[in-house]
Amino acid sequence: MKKIITLLFALLLTTIGFAQVAPVDFEAGGNGAGWTWTVFENDDNPGVAIVANPDPSGINTSATVAQFTARATGNPWAGAESMHGSDIGTFDLTAANSTVNIMVYKTKISDVGIKFATASGGAQAEIKVANTLVNQWEMISIDFSGYIGLGETTGLDQIIIFPDFIARPADDIIYFDNITFEPQVAGPTVELPITLEAGQAPAFGDFNGSITQIITNPDPSGDNTTANVVENTVPAGAAFAGANFPLTTNIDITTDKMFTMTVWSPLPNTPVLLKLENGTTGVNAERAVSTTTAGAWETITFDFSTEGALTFESVTTFMNFNMVDGANQTYYWDNLEQVGGNTPLGPNAPIDFEASGEGANWTWNVFENDDDPALQIVANPDPSGINTSATVAQFTARATGQPFAGVESMHGADLGTFDLTSDNATVNIMVYKTKISDVGIKFATPSGGAQGEIKVANTLVNQWEMITFDFSGNIGLGETTGLDQIIIFPDFIARTADDVIYFDNITFAPEVAGPTIELPITLEAGQAPAFGDFNGSFTQIIANPDATGDNTTANVVENTVPGGAAFAGVNFPVTTEIDITTDKMFTMSVWSPLPNTPVLLKLENATTGVNAERAVSTTVTGAWETITFDFSTEGAITFESVTVFMNFNMVDGANQTYYWDNLEQVIPVAPTVELPITVEAGQAPAFGDFNG
Repeated sequence: MKKIITLLFALLLTTIGFAQVAPVDFEAGGNGAGWTWTVFENDDNPGVAIVANPDPSGINTSATVAQFTARATGNPWAGAESMHGSDIGTFDLTAANSTVNIMVYKTKISDVGIKFATASGGAQAEIKVANTLVNQWEMISIDFSGYIGLGETTGLDQIIIFPDFIARPADDIIYFDNITFEPQVAGPTVELPITLEAGQAPAFGDFNGSITQIITNPDPSGDNTTANVVENTVPAGAAFAGANFPLTTNIDITTDKMFTMTVWSPLPNTPVLLKLENGTTGVNAERAVSTTTAGAWETITFDFSTEGALTFESVTTFMNFNMVDGANQTYYWDNLEQVGGNTPLGPNAPIDFEASGEGANWTWNVFENDDDPALQIVANPDPSGINTSATVAQFTARATGQPFAGVESMHGADLGTFDLTSDNATVNIMVYKTKISDVGIKFATPSGGAQGEIKVANTLVNQWEMITFDFSGNIGLGETTGLDQIIIFPDFIARTADDVIYFDNITFAPEVAGPTIELPITLEAGQAPAFGDFNGSFTQIIANPDATGDNTTANVVENTVPGGAAFAGVNFPVTTEIDITTDKMFTMSVWSPLPNTPVLLKLENATTGVNAERAVSTTVTGAWETITFDFSTEGAITFESVTVFMNFNMVDGANQTYYWDNLEQVIPVAPTVELPITVEAGQAPAFGDFNG
């Protein structure tokens, strides 16, 4: 009998030893006050003090609490830990104890972190949650359920607390109390897509002090007209906050690796992070994407294409990720769904060179610029007008560098991977320059293949200007799919001295569509052509300034070529494709201010990728003349648009204005002669010489 009692007592001791000691209330007859607390990474490491409650009202009427003095000279992760082998006992992390609550009294907003360690010191990373109240007691709940089943979550025998996980300008005193352990919070799960409409009753848990709720859509317009959305309020001073949604069915990203979500942000360039989590396997994956608009719904895409064949049990959305604001900010999101495809999506834009956006942290490589001074991210030299950005890119073009000196992003990162389509073929860039010169842009594939750069000159100096590049003519051509690099030539010109160029806010917009035009282009009543300028030209339809000679029509095209530009032009999409199977000649009326001006006519088909061009020089100055373009050596080809380039490869020192009109496709007919050939009055024979 004595042996049985001894055995039962030993079993009882074992059972008591393998248990979690809680609540940790710091009272004389409770837990925590008599524990051996060690302070670390806090400069002189003042000990944890057990003191009278500074505010025994509200949610915490305890007599005594723990006081931690965080030194300004301590590390952000300064903290206190209990003693191994005693104090908190030994336990496993399970669904029965994975919700950890702690009361805190703080004078500022900052993260509170908690983690647990095994006897050998092994541990999962701390989980941090910020307080949302100051100068009063607040209960913070920390969800450890994602760690259940992972390594270093059994045989735990130490609690580690980080009361003020932030860099400090001064010492700070934090009080904490009443640490408790509760079961994992369970609730209804949700299926993707998360649309939050009738029939969905999702469970979710807030992170980092956010307040999340399902509300009626406050702005049912644009990209999201659904009835209900998620409202996510990020506390003032918090670097981010989010909500976790457990899923009814695991997400499988073996093949479908892309996710889209509609977001409404009160701030521009808000980083949004999507985290896919599997608490069973311990595998997580996350992607951050910045919004591009403020005060409107937009759809953003998260690309997990570099991940393997994985499944996930829950999704977490973090708003305002690592972007600290001085006031509470409220965000809305909806329509989180997994979309088909294994193709990475880009381009990552806008490229705004802000700390929380795209571009500033990219790996930029400068080339063909003598000693290749690095691209600098600097303060905006003129934060007014069209560009009020805080930071911009600065490129120093060396006098000893090549005209085509430039800078390129890193392959396989930075820009992302994308195909050139009508959805992104209009590229805008803001530039601030001290002179007029071409800006060039092109895109390359991972192998380095690329279409030629498109160049457009600025027209303003010493102020910000938006330049637009039309890449629609490259759609469907080779080296326009799988693009993953942007290459910028900020000052495409020979230089006599170093020059500093600033650029910013590179965006991608859909191809600009408009009314098309029929040949002949005469620009009279009933014609409303759409056209796009190339290389900095300024094109408009005006009244004929010289209605004499070869052209007495009412309206003409005016085409101004910037000083220093080698050429400039204008493109006209045509309503009916031009077929040169038989009719291969084109004529046009031209008025040039300069002698011997090269004029180039380019016929283009973006669908087939086939282009053809001919250059003809004018012969007169200051008068209309008719010139002819001969495509007789081309085969049976059709074209979707025509482009006219004036001043082709002829550089002038000042702006030059040209006029043209009456572009038409013709069948050249030569006069014939009757036999007998007597060459009398009334005969005007055509003939051709042979052999000189």
